[in-house]
Amino acid sequence: MLDARLEIANDIIRMFNRDQKVSKAFLRGSISRPEEMDKYSDIDIGVDVSGHDNGEFARSIPSMMEKNFNVLFFDWSPSLLPDDYVITFVLKDVPIFWIVDIQVFASPHHPSLREVSVNKYHHLLKLWILNLKYWIREDEDAVKNIERLARKTFSEQLDNQGTYYLMSEVLNEIKLNIEPELLEFAHRCEDKLERFNNESI
Repeated sequence: MLDARLEIANDIIRMFNRDQKVSKAFLRGSISRPEEMDKYSDIDIGVDVSGHDNGEFARSIPSMMEKNFNVLFFDWSPSLLPDDYVITFVLKDVPIFWIVDIQVFASPHHPSLREVSVNKYHHLLKLWILNLKYWIREDEDAVKNIERLARKTFSEQLDNQGTYYLMSEVLNEIKLNIEPELLEFAHRCEDKLERFNNESI
């Protein structure tokens, strides 16, 4: 049976390949390598628009995605600009880890996109999901990165606090500041954190 993530990815790829500016849209990351894919793998897609300004094309992607898919929210990776253009989309009614990362390439690369508008709490929620994934996977840097996420959220050092506490506090802060339509998704994140914590005790 085809993994539902691959169905979503193929639908997105078909959307891009209908655009005349796109030379090729393709799977990337672990989802493109079945032997490395697990239930936490997200959906990584590359879009090659060689011959066109990939910065301008990247800027058009949020509206393309919102017209064709049930997008809950999206977030840029501003620290990568202008060298790489990566946009993350969280879709409605799919598992929380099935986030979609789209990277736009071109040869030559056009460093035309240097600044984007970022919603702080959408950005934190994306990072929270990624940190939970790596913590569940027992990544060696997960705890350190969760501590960094807590400092980013609260702009202060939270000394001598456990990882579960930090993740809970960050998520609570996010819940206080996001739009009401994102709360159901945040509660699903909270449930996943609770289940993982109970299983690991």
